[in-house]
Amino acid sequence: MSHSPSLPPHVSARYRAALADVLPALPAFQLTVLRTLRDAPQHTLTAGLIRRQLGVDHAVTVNNALANAGMAVLGAMNLTAEEAVQLFPRPWRILAMKGTPGLGKGFPWQLRPEVVEALGELEVQALATDRLELDERTGHAPLTEAGESIITMEVRRRNLRARELCLAANAPPTCRVCGLDFAQIYGAEFSECLHVHHLNPMAMAVGERDVDPAIDLVPVCPNCHAVIHAGGALRSIEAVQGLLLHAKVGSSRKT
Repeated sequence: MSHSPSLPPHVSARYRAALADVLPALPAFQLTVLRTLRDAPQHTLTAGLIRRQLGVDHAVTVNNALANAGMAVLGAMNLTAEEAVQLFPRPWRILAMKGTPGLGKGFPWQLRPEVVEALGELEVQALATDRLELDERTGHAPLTEAGESIITMEVRRRNLRARELCLAANAPPTCRVCGLDFAQIYGAEFSECLHVHHLNPMAMAVGERDVDPAIDLVPVCPNCHAVIHAGGALRSIEAVQGLLLHAKVGSSRKT
């Protein structure tokens, strides 16, 4: 039996839109964790079982992946702090709830049905993207996004190629706010950990729109991306840079 309560109607549409906006931009490992959970019987697994399936050393790595993905979705929902705490008192509850016991030791996570649907939509979009012509891959043809696609829900579609072109336009891709370079610090295989931020949020789009990946999108690290959207706000790149500078000045004065 499922232990995943449905969200209130006034939140459900916003939640689904946030999933459609955020999932395509998640780091590869976070998506892999979600897909592993989605593909399990009843969409339920423990962090320990996911860890073993993915060959990860520690369950905490899986825990963090699910929590960080959830926080990214929460940031895109533009909830008040009170609403966020009431709906999702723990970060992992944003994407999953307690599943049916019986998997041995560990806490059984059950992926929310909205996430299962959104992952399916994401894979449909990926298949369609793979059929794009070469001029679309190199940016010669207009890129559009935020059109509505009806499956069992209406979602704002993100053009997956736009992310690739944004990172290519900012090569080597580094966080526009703090300058973090994942590839330089952790290795080239972690360069995909960068997020891509819409300067004009998709939630504000009215119908399908053109997007220029070199102008409308910017690479940001997960931390700075969370600050941009924290508390339901939409802070500018310059505003977050100012917060970072202020914190550094305050820290230097203390020393």
